[in-house]
Amino acid sequence: MSGLIWTGGRAPIQCKACGWEGRGPVKAEITAPGEIELKAVQCPECESIDLLGKPLDSSPTSASIDDYVENGVGIGSIASLLALVDPQGVRRFLDVGCDYGFALDLGRHLYGWEVRGIEPSAAGAKGARELGVDIRREYLHEDSAVGEEFDLILASEVLEHVPDPLPFLRALRARVSAGGHVVVTTPAAEVVSEESPEGEVLVAISPGHHAFIASERGLVLLLERAGFGAVRVTMQRGSLIAIAGAGSTLPPPGQTFPVPIDRLEDYYRTRARSADQRSSLALGMAVRYLRSLVARGAFAEAEHAVESVTSIFRRRHRFDLRRPRVVLAMLHVRFPPRILAPTVFALGMIELAQAGNPQGAVEYFDIALRSIKRWRAKVDVVDRDTADVEFQSAYHRALALSRFDAAKAEQQVLGLSTVLRAPAADASRILAARESRVLVEIASRGQLRPDSELERRVSLAAPDLASSADVEERKAALDAMFTIGLAHAQRGDASSAESWLRDCLARTRAGSGSYDLALAGQCRDQLALLRVTRVAQEHSHPPIHSMIDTYWCDASGTYLDGWMHVESLAVDSISVTIGETTVTADAVERNDLLNHWPDHAVVVKGGFSAYVPGRPHGTAVLTAHTAQGDVSLTIELPDHQLPVSDESQDNWEDSSIMARHVSNAPAGPVLIIGLRSRSEEAANAVLASFGGREIVSLDIHPGFGVTLVGDAHQLSSILPRNHFAVVFSADVLEHVTAPWLVAVECAKVLMPGGLVMHAAPWIWPTHSEPNDFFRYSPGGLAQLFTESIGFRVVETGGLANARIIPSAPWRHHFLRMPTTVSASHSWLVAEKVSDAADAISWPYDAEAGESAARQYPVDGLAPDRAEE
Repeated sequence: MSGLIWTGGRAPIQCKACGWEGRGPVKAEITAPGEIELKAVQCPECESIDLLGKPLDSSPTSASIDDYVENGVGIGSIASLLALVDPQGVRRFLDVGCDYGFALDLGRHLYGWEVRGIEPSAAGAKGARELGVDIRREYLHEDSAVGEEFDLILASEVLEHVPDPLPFLRALRARVSAGGHVVVTTPAAEVVSEESPEGEVLVAISPGHHAFIASERGLVLLLERAGFGAVRVTMQRGSLIAIAGAGSTLPPPGQTFPVPIDRLEDYYRTRARSADQRSSLALGMAVRYLRSLVARGAFAEAEHAVESVTSIFRRRHRFDLRRPRVVLAMLHVRFPPRILAPTVFALGMIELAQAGNPQGAVEYFDIALRSIKRWRAKVDVVDRDTADVEFQSAYHRALALSRFDAAKAEQQVLGLSTVLRAPAADASRILAARESRVLVEIASRGQLRPDSELERRVSLAAPDLASSADVEERKAALDAMFTIGLAHAQRGDASSAESWLRDCLARTRAGSGSYDLALAGQCRDQLALLRVTRVAQEHSHPPIHSMIDTYWCDASGTYLDGWMHVESLAVDSISVTIGETTVTADAVERNDLLNHWPDHAVVVKGGFSAYVPGRPHGTAVLTAHTAQGDVSLTIELPDHQLPVSDESQDNWEDSSIMARHVSNAPAGPVLIIGLRSRSEEAANAVLASFGGREIVSLDIHPGFGVTLVGDAHQLSSILPRNHFAVVFSADVLEHVTAPWLVAVECAKVLMPGGLVMHAAPWIWPTHSEPNDFFRYSPGGLAQLFTESIGFRVVETGGLANARIIPSAPWRHHFLRMPTTVSASHSWLVAEKVSDAADAISWPYDAEAGESAARQYPVDGLAPDRAEE
């Protein structure tokens, strides 16, 4: 173990960052490998920290290289560094200290850059061989022959190893082009503090392997001394990230060019398939792909990726992950590879969220925790990813247990502090949010014990947590407050229940979204029930409980479904009265209510659904008919439909979708199909969305915004092939007679790597007849732009939710239809990845087709063009 002692005193220092020389304060003393005693001496001028003159040899072994490739390198983090500059401005890329070469491979795969790396260790040789990239096995010196200047140079986690960093940075400066940039990352001296977790301090110091650690100010001074004209340094999670330019300008602060997650996933998947299936590269990439899918909640896709991961894992490490109990037993006799824990965590999440198998999820989370425990016994400090997997495994184990063993779930979540590695200021908030979530899960199954330690802790923490700026933490707290209120109501403590519900209601925010709207409605409903229960008790009625789950109305009638429970009474039937109309509700069995009233078997008869014809009304009367008599309850109906859905999506042109993808498209002109507008102002508003690119606007009719009249089915006959960077349309594909042919034509005029961006109606009335032919779901659009015609779908989605309300004569069999929300429009972005469309033709009568297309209504023709 590396000893770390916070100490004092002063010691000599010649600062490697700013050049200051003298005696500086000693921050700490550390024992490095080989019993070498080090002092962390801080520079009084720039606060950088000097450690030792010459670092120990840190050449990787074959095993450590494999571990790095499998699990050690954060490829997403590397991609974020490349995204600090506009990729369109980079032709040549140099990575100094490139290790295995992933940054080079990413630059080539994502952007088509010319790439070169410098790496003296065996990792570079292995990466050059397995990735097929140019890596020179040497150190960078002033006279190193690496070729012409580079537009982007990266030196990530290299500077801290260099005993004399100034000549090193000058060598980088000499090799960057006039308009190019250098990106440097290095541990931050600011981390070396008694307030920081010891593990983070030791990672920053890396005893014996780091010569110095720069401070934010020190790194700025060092880069300026090296001759860079413009420098910006920021600190993120204990690391400094610097971008420096040879000239006087840098990209604007905060501007980045992020890689879409689907492109990273495509990179992972492609590399996993092309690599030797027994190699660290194949396994590392397959697991990264699986983890990325799980992280963004794409559990159905993740389930399809499991077979590849388990197959490679079995070949490489001889663990059969399909048999978790056997793997857990093997950990008693075999030391696990580091990649085991994150892999089984992802498998556990799939069992929990997709397969609905909480018991199976617990088994995988147990493997992750046991594996990390063995690693902690071997090494001084685990990396941040491993620490995060440990905490997430423990937390999700508690969530899984809450579904079948509440006592163990409570015990698990109350012990999370032992695996949380976070600053004290954040730890209490993080733990409170997780405890709140587990409490809600336990209570939803009727297993929350009165006066439990979990309820006590959440009761103390939730009111403060409800003010958190973190959206998910705030929701966790509000859900817990509402749940605690319900629990008190079910225990007969109306006063406490009302207090919690009123507090929860007061913390909802009007107009802030569907979550707050729904929660506020639920609070009001429960407060109303408390009042009714109080009246019932005053009149010697048993307590009444009720909830409306589904509600909608229009001018012709109102639909409700939910439940009503009158304690100790068996309900024979329920009727619903709205205005002057009363109907007998349909009975619905509600076995889920037994979770909350396990001793009241009659509760399952309390479910109902009812459609009440007539004008809508602000209240409804529920009447439970029992052998002992009728019991009625008046409820206020909400001013919104239930369940509440998010209906705040933007329109296509107003959203960030267009801007994000246009910025990621190659340089080049844009083709817009069907822009024709009612005014020049409307047309110009759309044109402005394309960032000043050259635009050709094609439509079947002349009009405002149209620069070329023509048929979209014949694009390649009237426009140059492989020419456009973007082909865009909105509300067009439903009007063309052969959209599959238009898709092929888009591919023919699009340059390689170019993007098609289309939006089209999905749930939308008939319009622009007689030329209204098709509707498209997101998946339907994706079927038009497939690999068979040269496309790779980048992203799809829906916009502007809509509901369908059946007309009165036929709604009886479809009463729940208005509660289902669908996107009114679907959209798609796809990248051209091949010229497959060039070999595709479709029988199309150009004259007849153009004649049919001209049947489209001519609203919006410019007056001076109407006679053309």
